[in-house]
Amino acid sequence: MPDEPTLKAAAVFFVVANVGFKILQGMETDQDRRSNPMMR
Repeated sequence: MPDEPTLKAAAVFFVVANVGFKILQGMETDQDRRSNPMMR
């Protein structure tokens, strides 16, 4: 069983990675809409 600081660090890393991935996806879709107005 890992100690609590390790669990907290893993949880924080997971949340940050999840939020960062969603922001990255949102930025990519925004750029696609601006550069390709005919696609949508």
